[in-house]
Amino acid sequence: MARRGPSVTAIVMSLVMAVMLWGYVSLTRTYEDYVDVPFTVEAPPDQALLSAVPQRLSIRARGSGWRLFNLRLFPSSARCTVALERLRPDGSLVYTVSKSDVMRAIQLPQAVQALDVDPHTITIAVGDRATRIVPVTMRYRVEPRPGFVVGAPRIDPPTVSLRGSVRTVEGISSWPTQRLVVLDAMDDINTTINVSDSLSSVMSASPTSVNVHIPIQQYADLAISDVVVPQPATSGARMISVEPSRITVILQGGVDDLAAIRPEQISVTLPPTLPTATSGYVRPVVTAPAGVRVAATQPAMLYVANRALRTRN
Repeated sequence: MARRGPSVTAIVMSLVMAVMLWGYVSLTRTYEDYVDVPFTVEAPPDQALLSAVPQRLSIRARGSGWRLFNLRLFPSSARCTVALERLRPDGSLVYTVSKSDVMRAIQLPQAVQALDVDPHTITIAVGDRATRIVPVTMRYRVEPRPGFVVGAPRIDPPTVSLRGSVRTVEGISSWPTQRLVVLDAMDDINTTINVSDSLSSVMSASPTSVNVHIPIQQYADLAISDVVVPQPATSGARMISVEPSRITVILQGGVDDLAAIRPEQISVTLPPTLPTATSGYVRPVVTAPAGVRVAATQPAMLYVANRALRTRN
C-alpha cells in the first residue's frame, strides 16, 4: 500500500501556526516608530487662546511591537496637555512651548518611551476671554423624492454660546452646523447634528450639538378664488378702474403648508406704475405666506380702464 502524504488541511494549519509564531516573536522585539498623539493647550485663568494649535503631535516613540501596534490602534491611550499657567510668557500675552515642555507633558502607555516630538516649538498668543451668543445656521443638502418638497429647517436650540478671546468671537455673527446630506427624502427629517468645530483650538461652542427638524411634504397645488383686487383712487379729471375686481390665485408647495393657508393671507397689489393717459394691461402682484409659491393667477393680466370724467356745464 502506498504511503499517504500530509493532508492539505495539515499543511495550511502548519503555515498559519508558523506565521502566528513569527508575528508573536517579531512583535515582542523593541522598535522605534512615529505615532500621532492628541495635543491640547490649557490657557491661563480668564484668558483664551488666540493662536491655532495643532490637534496632534508626531511623537517618535520606542517600545515593543505590541505596545506600538496598540498605540496606533488606540491613539486616545496617549495624550499631551500643556498648561500655559505653568510656563513663563515671552511677552505679556505670548508663550513659547519648547520641546522640553512638550516632552514633560506627554503621557504614554507603560513601557513606551518618547524620544522626539515634531514640531519642536509652538508659539501661542492668548487674550482676554469673552462670550458671545449667536444664531445657528444649518448647512444641509436635502434632495426630495419626485413629488415632494423640502420645508425650512427648524433648529433647537436656535443659538449657541461661543467662548474664546475677544478678538476671535467679536467678528462672528452666526455659527454653522456640520453638513447634513439626505437624498431621496420623502419623510420628515428629525436628527441631532453637531455644530462646527473648525476653531476648536481657540474657541468652544456650547451646546456642541442641536436638534434639527426638516419637514418633507408632498407637492400640491391650491386654487384660492375671489381674491379682491384693489381699485386705484380717482384723481384729477380721469377715472382709473381695474377689471376684474376679483381673481383666482394658484399656489404651489407642501400639502401641509397649503392646508394651513387662509384666504385673507393672500393679498393682491397693483404695479407702482399704472397707465395714466391710456388704458392697458398689467400683471397683478400677489403676496403669499412664506414656504409656498405663487404659480399663476386667473386671469394672468388685469385690464386698467382709463376714462375721462364727464364735466357738467
